[in-house]
Amino acid sequence: MKSELPTTKLLGKVISVETQAQSTGPPQPSATEYQALNIETVKSQEAPKRSMRAIFENNLFIVYSTGSAICFGVHNYMQAVGMMKWRNSVSILFPEFIPLLIIPMIYHLKVGYKHIKPEHGSIWSKHRSVFFDKDTASFRFLPLLFVALRAIGATLIPVNVSWITYLSKEVGLNAAVVQSFSTFSSFTIALLFYILYKERLTIMHIIGMLMIITSLLIVAVGKQMSANNPQTHSADDDLYLTSIEEGNMPPANVGVKEPTLLNILVPFMVVLWTCVLLTKGAYLSRAARSVQYPPIQYVSDFCFGSGLIYLFAFIYQHFYVEPFPISCILFMSMAGISVSCAFQLLNLSVLSGKGALSMAIAQTQNFFWLFFDMVISLRFPQFYEALSMGVGICGACIITLAKK
Repeated sequence: MKSELPTTKLLGKVISVETQAQSTGPPQPSATEYQALNIETVKSQEAPKRSMRAIFENNLFIVYSTGSAICFGVHNYMQAVGMMKWRNSVSILFPEFIPLLIIPMIYHLKVGYKHIKPEHGSIWSKHRSVFFDKDTASFRFLPLLFVALRAIGATLIPVNVSWITYLSKEVGLNAAVVQSFSTFSSFTIALLFYILYKERLTIMHIIGMLMIITSLLIVAVGKQMSANNPQTHSADDDLYLTSIEEGNMPPANVGVKEPTLLNILVPFMVVLWTCVLLTKGAYLSRAARSVQYPPIQYVSDFCFGSGLIYLFAFIYQHFYVEPFPISCILFMSMAGISVSCAFQLLNLSVLSGKGALSMAIAQTQNFFWLFFDMVISLRFPQFYEALSMGVGICGACIITLAKK
């Protein structure tokens, strides 16, 4: 009997398999194979999980803006302490020229040696300078004007804070609460950008503005009511009214002014001037971007300009009026470092592309000032002051986060 050929055997197997498939259907996977296949299908349908590092990097602007608010709060608190300890005047700010000059110089030297010198053989190049036209090499006046005006504003705002501190304590108000009314600048900035850039105002802008105005009324009415209650007066209100030598306490008979409505509103008038300066600063920052001024360099340059103003004022005050103690110079230099860091952190946060939320978080700086005042100096606000601060900052956040 002859053996079957290999082709015949293979054909028989194929026919057998087809016959089985017709009778029983396609071969089914086993239970184990089906379970594994089902798990893989579910996994493939799941959205890819984001790593913790990616989540942190996408929300880094929160870290920057919160750090900026803390640094601004530290600076304002240290400025107020300096006014209590050494001299009750704006001259307490002048020693801040040291970090305001040194930090920008370090930045420019680092950028020059790292980027410009390898390409052009020197740490400065006219071709790469924002102050010269790249095509004609002619001097550009606008960038210099923007940075000079911003430097003047950055100098005047802390000066206003010192005046607000002094005037607030004269009528027995917490300076951090009064300064929080500067959040009204959120509305003035929105109004200015509506006029200049056609960024429309929404109902949320109006609601936020009304909340800020309400916060002012809460302070004014609350202070008038507490003036008739001697138990609400704190002996600590007198600390800001006199220049105190180191280690000495103020005279016990120093008192606050009678808290009439006019006296209460005086520090708020200074705060309105601060709002004007903040609005001008926001416009200048936007205008600087229109002339291709690098944002980090812009902040460094106007800090340097502010440091020059403080330097000349410090020389005059130290040598012709009253010398600064070494302890005061060192203390206020630390405050200058804090405000320099605040400017750069806020700038980095805005560059993240979420400028509105960054500005809203930065508005909480006065909360941190009040926090340091309570924890370190044990100065607690009245209930109406805390309520006013919360309403005002909520209003500013509503304005800042309102959709354009």
